[in-house]
Amino acid sequence: MRDTINRRMTELGIGNIRELERTAGVKKDVIGNMLRGRSKSVRSESIVGIAKALSISIPELLTGSAEQRCAPASHALDVRRTTDDLDRPDSTEQISFSLKPGCINPTDDSDFAIRIEDDTMAPTLCKGDLAFVRRDQRTCGSQDTDRSNICLIKTRHSGIRVRRLATRISDGTIDIHTDNAEYPDELGIAAETILIYGTIEAVIKRL
Repeated sequence: MRDTINRRMTELGIGNIRELERTAGVKKDVIGNMLRGRSKSVRSESIVGIAKALSISIPELLTGSAEQRCAPASHALDVRRTTDDLDRPDSTEQISFSLKPGCINPTDDSDFAIRIEDDTMAPTLCKGDLAFVRRDQRTCGSQDTDRSNICLIKTRHSGIRVRRLATRISDGTIDIHTDNAEYPDELGIAAETILIYGTIEAVIKRL
């Protein structure tokens, strides 16, 4: 995110960090401390203001991808919780960003964000973080069992949760892993009983 902010400041001719902070509506040194390496995260509320001030989309700010350049206006991404019915179209919360005329929507209509409500995936994902989900609902397959992927899953006997998946070489069943050693993994689960809702593409960390 630091490289993206520095690049866009140069492209927009923004002369100093404080000028950007005022335009983004964030407190003094919020952006400055991050660019100097003194802070590694920014509150989710500040992300929207920074993206608008830099005339880019939230996904571009988070990932650095400039394939679809966006600017302030009104587009919304649903924010869900693991206790929600993810097959229902409505949600109680949304995060807003905007698009320039003619700009391609950086998210599919079915994509959404999810609030992390526990520390089972800490320190990667912690309670209060906001994770962006690229929705691709299907039964678990080999493309999902790369340990570098973090998936939003549901099984027959457990609710929706965020986990890593790995195939057992011995019998082809799936191990469902947490990142927090204080929480147990689920071992030897049949792949066809695991429903994948999507993969985590980006995260806004809570301070």
